[in-house]
Amino acid sequence: MIPSNTYEDDDWYMPDPITLERDLRRTKLLSAKEVMDPLSYVLDYQLDSSRGFKRYLVRSTIRNKKLYIFTIQCDQNSFEGDPTIRDTAEKLIESFQLTDT
Repeated sequence: MIPSNTYEDDDWYMPDPITLERDLRRTKLLSAKEVMDPLSYVLDYQLDSSRGFKRYLVRSTIRNKKLYIFTIQCDQNSFEGDPTIRDTAEKLIESFQLTDT
């Protein structure tokens, strides 16, 4: 398991009170759910890093002992501020499915 810290909304950008350092790579899980048909897992999280404030939607599933992951990344401000971007990202994640070849 990867160690992680959880932060309240007010603590999101606050420096550590002991070291007085601010970790620029903070992740905030907004939702995690299990979806049926096909069985898959959907994550929605924010990432604040030196490359900007991003929003990720991720859907993963396993078929025939192989892991498949579909990831959508966009700018957090665009995701929150533009309903078209948000709707498109959510529809894409919902539509992810494996086809028989």
